[in-house]
Amino acid sequence: MCRSKPGNDETETKDISWTPPTTSSSTKPRSATTAGASSLVCFLLATFGWAFGFYGQSVYVAELQRLHGWPASLISSGTTFFYLFGAALVAFVSEAIKGVRPRNCMIAGICTMAVAAISIGQVREPWQLYLANAVLAFGWAGTSLGMITNTLGPLVRQEARHGDQPGAERRELWRHRRRAACWWPRSAISASPAR
Repeated sequence: MCRSKPGNDETETKDISWTPPTTSSSTKPRSATTAGASSLVCFLLATFGWAFGFYGQSVYVAELQRLHGWPASLISSGTTFFYLFGAALVAFVSEAIKGVRPRNCMIAGICTMAVAAISIGQVREPWQLYLANAVLAFGWAGTSLGMITNTLGPLVRQEARHGDQPGAERRELWRHRRRAACWWPRSAISASPAR
């Protein structure tokens, strides 16, 4: 039971049930069904790309120092080279995607990252470390946030054009709750204890 207006003593019953908006699967654009799969792939790409590329550098420094006895400054300079070269390469990710397509760029980035991670484990000389970090920078560019945003961005824009915006059902629910809000009876407000 809800009051239609505050101060109106006549009560009336309103149906405040809510059902989410429904769309048939045939009316949804094709990208809406592939957006979830693309998001999952990008999540896995980020997880492993950042594990081997971004955060793996601390493991590489410690293990190479333990295995070869090289000074940490020598190994860390290779890490610095990786970060700087990788940052320069990420700037060109969108051009690579335009020419080769996102899936091919991701596959190339994953394969390059795998080859570089294996080659860092096989390093015997300091120059090999720099070479492996250069290859790792190419893999990082193919698995980094630049790749992910350039892959998911067009899907999100396309869904927004078709009305499949994230949270549309939640916004509709809150809109419905505001419309069907019940007014508290005055007796309940006056009967509350004073503080």
